[in-house]
Amino acid sequence: MEPVSLASNLGFGARELRKLQSIVQENQQTLLEAWYGYFGDSSGRES
Repeated sequence: MEPVSLASNLGFGARELRKLQSIVQENQQTLLEAWYGYFGDSSGRES
């Protein structure tokens, strides 16, 4: 998940994508903490 990048786009316009990218970048640490908290860390161990 690092660095965060767009894998595909199914219908968002350029303006919407820029806004979404900004939101994700601003909240990246929180999103990663939630991701690893739910799925476990990158080594496969649960946190």
